[in-house]
Amino acid sequence: VEVCPVASLSIGSGPNDVLGSGIDMSSRTFSFGGALGAQLGNNPQLQIVPNASFQFANTRLEIDDGTDSAAGSESYGLLTLGTGFVFNSRYSLNPSISLPVGLEGSDASFAIAGAIHFGR
Repeated sequence: VEVCPVASLSIGSGPNDVLGSGIDMSSRTFSFGGALGAQLGNNPQLQIVPNASFQFANTRLEIDDGTDSAAGSESYGLLTLGTGFVFNSRYSLNPSISLPVGLEGSDASFAIAGAIHFGR
């Protein structure tokens, strides 16, 4: 079992001139928390690694029409559950589901991440 700190920062600029209205948008999201995972079995051909993380997140959205601007932000939790599949200790796939906690009107999101190990 391994426990790791996690953090991310995302900065978005745009879209600009939304639908020809002259309104520009920008966003910023940061999150931090912890993740844990454990390898099941000891087969070198296929390793299965269930994992979970919980993060505190804050998202800010700003809208500007060149004359006036408005901004708003929300804080929430983000629970992510996944299972990693490592093939031949070289290739991995990690499908996951992320569930916002305390963010009204939000929906779960699904992701799949892949990686290739180039080292020895």
